[in-house]
Amino acid sequence: QTHPTEFPVLRYAARDILAIPAVSIVNERLFSSCKHTISDTRASLTSESASKTI
Repeated sequence: QTHPTEFPVLRYAARDILAIPAVSIVNERLFSSCKHTISDTRASLTSESASKTI
């Protein structure tokens, strides 16, 4: 906030880009559920069956 009037476009662009979260909660939940669906204990699960589950 040292020079907001000198670089207004850069200020708004940085605000918009830096506000984007690196990982969304929905993606984290999906990966967590897949971890339990596709594991060593379920090695006999075919890729087609796994796709239907997800």
